[in-house]
Amino acid sequence: MRSWITDRMKRRNTIYIIPTKMGGYLNGLIVLMFLLSIGYSNNLLLIFTLFLFGFNLLWVIQTHFYLHALKIGDLHIPDGHVHESLSVKFSWRATPAGAQDWQLALLSSYGDIPVKVLGNLEHLTAGEIKLNKRGSWQWNFLKISSDRPYGLYRAFRYERAHSNSLAYPELIKEVTSPLLQKSAFQGEITSGQKGAGDFYSLGAYQGDGARLISWKHYARTGELLIKEGERPGSNMARFELLLALKNNENLLSVMATQMLLCHREEIPFYLKTPTRDIGPAYHREHLDECLRELALW
Repeated sequence: MRSWITDRMKRRNTIYIIPTKMGGYLNGLIVLMFLLSIGYSNNLLLIFTLFLFGFNLLWVIQTHFYLHALKIGDLHIPDGHVHESLSVKFSWRATPAGAQDWQLALLSSYGDIPVKVLGNLEHLTAGEIKLNKRGSWQWNFLKISSDRPYGLYRAFRYERAHSNSLAYPELIKEVTSPLLQKSAFQGEITSGQKGAGDFYSLGAYQGDGARLISWKHYARTGELLIKEGERPGSNMARFELLLALKNNENLLSVMATQMLLCHREEIPFYLKTPTRDIGPAYHREHLDECLRELALW
């Protein structure tokens, strides 16, 4: 029953107002004063009670208009790893006058995720969220609530989000480096290799990867030169997605962490899935593509 009521509240796009703790005390005081004024026929107390009730009603209207004036624009919810702080941004087409202070929560089929608001500009709110489950998150609603301007009543409403993001496997703090193997992909030099550091000549450094710089030559001459001859991807890491890994979050986390390590160390890596092969490469786009496969596995 509670779930049915909550679902109807989300779909009606209505502003709901409930008293806060202080607002509850105020309403209780008004009721008590009204009963005393009627019971003892005290007209002065009755007038003061009605006067306080009028102000109370005005505060309710002010709380309603504070949230009613807020018009949502675009939502930017990035992909990221489980339990990692993800930066989110919400733009507003209209904002109320005065101090901007509201609480936000993103609602999905996996559950409600509160947004830690970091700051508000005139038409932009920046915050952070943490996802607790790997997979595809379909954001259905954004819950906006506020107790402005007086803190006596809390108003909240639901706005449709129409957004989605991916939660990659959780990163592990300590993980061993992946095992490297010789690459045998077409176009790469595989004969006569002794390691990733082999080279046949030196060339001018033009912003290539730092792994290719000949640091021994730099120490002797002070010139930045790169190693030429073999491709930097002669050694690579290989990952494979198996059906047995579908529910093994720990192994998926190890793979995601090792892929990130390969990206940072500029080590080409290759991901094999039951349907396709990805790589080898180590650039950011390749890393994101592999992490998407892990998130949806």
